[in-house]
Amino acid sequence: MPCDGAFGGLDSFLATAQMPPDVPVIAVGVGNIGSAIKICKVYLSGFKRIALIEKKGGAEKEYSEKCKAFMEENRIPFEVYSKAAGDSVCIDFVELGKKPSSLPNVLSVPVKEDSGKSDALEFLDSFKDAYSVGLNNYRNAAIAALELANPGGNYSGQLSSIRKKAAKKVLDSNR
Repeated sequence: MPCDGAFGGLDSFLATAQMPPDVPVIAVGVGNIGSAIKICKVYLSGFKRIALIEKKGGAEKEYSEKCKAFMEENRIPFEVYSKAAGDSVCIDFVELGKKPSSLPNVLSVPVKEDSGKSDALEFLDSFKDAYSVGLNNYRNAAIAALELANPGGNYSGQLSSIRKKAAKKVLDSNR
């Protein structure tokens, strides 16, 4: 949960939401203790499945397709739905500037092709009541959804495999 600090909490929010690929952190709005508690309660209740919310066009569809390919490549089980389902952890790609869902089972991923400094404020303001994993970050959305669907440990093998690939990528880039 980002804390209200420098720049009205913008620094804390971006440090939380904008984690690198393969390092998912679900961010809530600055100081939004209620949202943090809700997602913890929902997580402890468990989810039956992962749902990717179908998109019709634009950057939302593009990133949804990238997420779908990433999940298929990493054997993350998911279904495609037209809207959020209560028993699923849902991944929803939302054009930056549009209002995201505030449901605790929906991970909203803001998308925008060319982002600038002013978009950071738009992200902060529009996602204050939503759960997010960062701008255009489809990989972290998929991994976070898998983590949320794993309270019983059913997907620990997939998570371990994804983490090993990520670690190898970091080590290889340091050579």
